[in-house]
Amino acid sequence: MDLKTKHSLQFGVSLAEALMAVIISTLVMSTAYHIYNSFQKTFVRQINHNIIKQEVRFAIHTLQRDIKMAGYRHIDNTTNIQRAVYLEDSDGNEVSDTNEADTVYICLDTIDSSNNIQRKIIRYELRKAQSTDVNKTVLMKQIYNTTNCVDNSDSGTPTWLPVAKYFKKFKIIKYNTNILNFEIQMEDPAGQIIEKYNAAAFMRNISYVRTADVNSADVSGLTLTAGAVERTYSQYVLDDSSPYDDQSDYDAYFGASQSPTIATVTSISRNANVATTTSYTMTGYFRAPSTGIFTFYINSDDGSYLFLGDPANNPPVSINLSNAVVNNGGKHSALERSGRFYLEKDQYYKLFAVFGNDTGPGTAIFSYDGPNITKTTNFTGRLFYNSATNGH
Repeated sequence: MDLKTKHSLQFGVSLAEALMAVIISTLVMSTAYHIYNSFQKTFVRQINHNIIKQEVRFAIHTLQRDIKMAGYRHIDNTTNIQRAVYLEDSDGNEVSDTNEADTVYICLDTIDSSNNIQRKIIRYELRKAQSTDVNKTVLMKQIYNTTNCVDNSDSGTPTWLPVAKYFKKFKIIKYNTNILNFEIQMEDPAGQIIEKYNAAAFMRNISYVRTADVNSADVSGLTLTAGAVERTYSQYVLDDSSPYDDQSDYDAYFGASQSPTIATVTSISRNANVATTTSYTMTGYFRAPSTGIFTFYINSDDGSYLFLGDPANNPPVSINLSNAVVNNGGKHSALERSGRFYLEKDQYYKLFAVFGNDTGPGTAIFSYDGPNITKTTNFTGRLFYNSATNGH
C-alpha cells in the first residue's frame, strides 16, 4: 500500500481540532451564561426597584392622608385643638421650623361607631423591623386617644402599626404654617439600590379652618395701661394636673390669701434665673396687631401655661388645662411648646400666663408670630391691663 492510500483511509479529527472545538464551545457556553446572568440580575433589580417604589408610594399616600387632617376639630367639640402638629428629633426634643425631625405627631378629632367624638394623636417614625436589627428601616405609626393633644389617655401602651419598609432615611421638615416636607431614602432588599424621594403634605385644616376661636373682650369704659400685672408666689404650684377646676382650687394656689408680690411689667417673659420654688402669674389683655392665625410659644424651665379669651378670666374660675393656648406643664428642663389661635386685628383678648420654677435656675420665654409677623418676644404695644383692678 502506498502512502497516499494509507492517509485516505484515516478518519476523525486531530488533537488540535478537538482542543479548538472545546475552546469554542466553552466560549459559547460562557457567553450564554453571562448573558443569562445579566438578564437575571436586571430582572431581579427591576423587581427590587419596583418593590421600593411601591413601598414609598404607599408611605407617602398614608402620610399625606393623615397629616392633611391635622388640627381638625369637630364642630360639636368645644375644646380647642391644643397642638395640631409637633415634631421631635431622635432624642425626644422639640424641633423648630426648617430643621430636620425624626418623629411627627398630629392631633385631630375622630368619630367612633357610636358617633362619639374622640380626639386622637397619630405618631409616625422609623423603627426596627425586629429588636435584633441594627438599623431602623420600617416606617410605623401609633394611634391613641388624648385629651390635650400631648399625652396618651389610653390605659395601655399604643400598638405600633407598620406602614412601609426598606427605609434608609426619613426626615420631616416644616418650612411654613401648613406644609410638612419629607426627605426619604429607600434601599432595596438586596442593598444594591438607593433612591431619594421628596414629598410634601398639605395640612388643610390648619390653613383654611380656624384652629380655635377666641372671644374678644369689651374694654369700653376701662382704663387700660400698657403692660401686664405680675404676681409672684413663694411656692411651685404647677405639679397638679388640674389646679384650676373651680374657685376653691384657684384660691388655694393663687388666691389673695397667698399674699403675692404685685408688680407691673412690659413683658411676660422671665429671662433671668428664677429662684427655686417660685411661681408667677401675668394678667392683662393682648391686642392683636393683625387678623389671622397666631402661634404662641413658651420655652420654659419648669412648667408654664398660657390662656387667652374667656378661659383667662381673673379670677380664672373657668380655667382648666385643656383650654390652654400653650400647655407646657410639668417639671422639666428648658422645653418649648406652642399653640394656635385665630385673632382679629385691634381686638383685645384676656390673657393669663402662669410660670413656675421648682429647683435649679428657671426661665420662661413667651413669644408669638402671626400674619406678616415673624416670631418675636416683643410685646410692646400688645399688652395692657385694667389699672382699676390690676388685671382684667
